Amino acid sequence: MEIGVTTAQSAAGAKMSKVRNGSAAHRAGISAGDIIVAINHIKADNKNFDNLLQRYQPGDQLTLHGFRRDELMQFTVTLDKKPLDTVYLTVTDETKLKSWI
Repeated sequence: MEIGVTTAQSAAGAKMSKVRNGSAAHRAGISAGDIIVAINHIKADNKNFDNLLQRYQPGDQLTLHGFRRDELMQFTVTLDKKPLDTVYLTVTDETKLKSWI
């Protein structure tokens, strides 16, 4: 599962460096630059952010607390399945493979 963000180092928490358009984070109102400090009331930082998310399944609803500039924000995020971004190629005809390579 995933929420569709890329994090960056921050002393305060997990800084959202990128938020994919249409992702779970985007739908919840999270923006690039937001600093997430807790996931379901557990302290979050750049080191443990992904590990905390791994505790949950697609479809689970999480509460994230963070700061946008100096304002404390609360976001409700429904986790998505990871996108299908891997392709596997298989050889069905060895003769065509040899002529291709």
